[in-house]
Amino acid sequence: MFNNFFPRKRRAFLLLKNKELELKVASSFFEKLKGYSFSSFPENNEGMLFLFDELSLHNFWMCCVAFDLWLIGFEVIGKKRIGKKSVETLKVIDIKYGKKFSLSTIPVFSRYVLETAHRELVKDLVKHKTPRLVWGF
Repeated sequence: MFNNFFPRKRRAFLLLKNKELELKVASSFFEKLKGYSFSSFPENNEGMLFLFDELSLHNFWMCCVAFDLWLIGFEVIGKKRIGKKSVETLKVIDIKYGKKFSLSTIPVFSRYVLETAHRELVKDLVKHKTPRLVWGF
């Protein structure tokens, strides 16, 4: 029960054809609640990955976020293990845009949701369509 509130810190990397994005992982209730609220603008190769137990509709608030964000929803379409690393192949199934300090919620249908402030990454994800997510670094 308490692991959901205080999990160990996890890192993941999203791999595209020519880019690697380091992701902060939000899996606990408190990490999901905070997200990028009250944070400074993320670095170039950074994003936040929200993990949910099932494929469903999740709402995101932008009221305390000081920069615009893209929210990209993923579905897992393949898994494999390479040594100690777990690799998941993802499929983009939803993309939404959130304006800074917006008071409305942004619904995203997915199991994993990536928040990023970098428009070029979103363009690459749309082109590539099936990025890989690597765990276990």
